Amino acid sequence: MDKHAWILVISGITTLSTTAYLGLLCVFLLYYRVRGGKLLPFLVIAVPILAVVATQLPFLLDKIEKTYSGDMHDISSLDELAGWYDKTGEGEIHLNRFGSAIILWNLFRWKLIWGISNGYQGVTPVLHNVNISNGDVDFFAKFGVVGFAYLMHKYILLLKSFIHKNEYMIYCVLIIIVLAFGEPMLIFNFTMAFLFLYHYVSPETLGWNEEEEDEDEIEEVEYDNLSLKNSN
Repeated sequence: MDKHAWILVISGITTLSTTAYLGLLCVFLLYYRVRGGKLLPFLVIAVPILAVVATQLPFLLDKIEKTYSGDMHDISSLDELAGWYDKTGEGEIHLNRFGSAIILWNLFRWKLIWGISNGYQGVTPVLHNVNISNGDVDFFAKFGVVGFAYLMHKYILLLKSFIHKNEYMIYCVLIIIVLAFGEPMLIFNFTMAFLFLYHYVSPETLGWNEEEEDEDEIEEVEYDNLSLKNSN
């Protein structure tokens, strides 16, 4: 937990964003497991606390319910709204996370597996004035689930330079999926860079390798044993 980690935690907590909190929870779980914590005790403690927090804070379950209801209302009158915005030439329809996913599924269905095109909104009249805010489904519409799987494959290859347990990689992928649900970040340059970074990043170039990590762990164990002897 260096200063960079504290900045990440503080910035995540102060966003008042539901998806940011879910992503931060995944970060906490990753940190907890890497530090040797057991999964079952974490869940036994975390699940009841999260249930209480989610029902009591207005920007969690209550916000999700209101957002979903608003999206369903906009989708039910999407043609009328789109026609009005086309006529006036100003503004756009802002669909939230659930509404964005539902409208793209209703329009494209199983075509989302392969993707439609990078400019799918331009070739679909009903989407001309619609702001899509769900980054996961937006990426599926552009490049398909297949393209997303390929991007995550390259991302995992990068992760293998730093971590060596499949469980930790699952948490890292989950963080990306959760954050992208609330922000179209998968198409950003820093995310697309995952397609190439694993070619250039390796433990050797970072001055880190598994042998050094093993030596550090041995030193920590020896230090703990020495401290125990001194206390006795």
